[in-house]
Amino acid sequence: MMQVVPDEVLAVAPSTVGWVLLGVAGLVLSGLFAGLETGFYALSRLRLQLRSYQKDAAAQRISGWMDRPTSLLTGLLVWQNISNFAASAAITMLLSSQGLGALEQTALSALVISPFMLIFAEVVPKDLFYLHTDTWTYKLTGFLHGALLAITVVPVLPLLYGLELVSTKLLRFGRGVAEASPGTPHRVQRLVEESSATGLISDAQQDMIERTLRMAHIDVREVMIPWVRVVAVPAQISQKGFEAIARRYNVSRLPVLGRNTNDILGVVQVVDVLADERAFDLRPHLRAPITLLPEQSVRSAITLMQRARQTIGIVVNRQGHAVGLVTIKDLVEELVGELADW
Repeated sequence: MMQVVPDEVLAVAPSTVGWVLLGVAGLVLSGLFAGLETGFYALSRLRLQLRSYQKDAAAQRISGWMDRPTSLLTGLLVWQNISNFAASAAITMLLSSQGLGALEQTALSALVISPFMLIFAEVVPKDLFYLHTDTWTYKLTGFLHGALLAITVVPVLPLLYGLELVSTKLLRFGRGVAEASPGTPHRVQRLVEESSATGLISDAQQDMIERTLRMAHIDVREVMIPWVRVVAVPAQISQKGFEAIARRYNVSRLPVLGRNTNDILGVVQVVDVLADERAFDLRPHLRAPITLLPEQSVRSAITLMQRARQTIGIVVNRQGHAVGLVTIKDLVEELVGELADW
């Protein structure tokens, strides 16, 4: 026997299905945008930089967004609010269609719907994206690009971003302070700390990178041996005197002086002098030293000494007077830590 469906049911069913679909879509999108927000915070910055250098399109797009974090965050929050509103509106209409009163709807929303939304549209997506951000976030860049483009064309995002800029400038003007954007060294420092925290680099690698960053700010004067403590020999020294100094101080190279302590004729290698079977004379073994300035950075000094193939540098002031001596070992130790004698 054929059953006749009332016209009222036929009229209501499509509307109910529409509200259900809208509610599900709002819930899914809200969770997606909430998860992406956490995903961007949890992304490995070092992996992002590497993928960008490898011309990965998704990584380059994310790097562009990271350069404008306020715009990105605003876009995510706008879409999350739109999704939440859509889900809430759909649930409200579905409850109304069931004949529930205002008090019943409020109680049901507070006791069931709000906790449900909090768990499945906030907590769970954020936790999942935190664990899988280095995979999921890159795969969703195309989707997010389209979403941000949609609210840019409308234009919701430019309006909100403009309001944010105006309010920020007003606050800064009121305080009389302008915040400086972090420079490249600070950015690299943050990358190193994040990479070490996530286990991407070891503690030893982190220490070496941090030493490398500090080298640009360490002057030669901080690592040199003051000239008054430098062991040097006069050009007229006897063979016995030279051998006595070599035994006493156990050094591999010695500066050779002329008329006074500022008249540096060169540097000799102790082994070469002692191994020479000819009549004792330092002059054939003299090698012109490289001169460095006290205010030069350690990094610059290493580069100059490597190019000159020198292991000892004489530090002189602007007047040309010797103020110290530095070895390549002293300089390299600023990068790798204490080294055994060589």
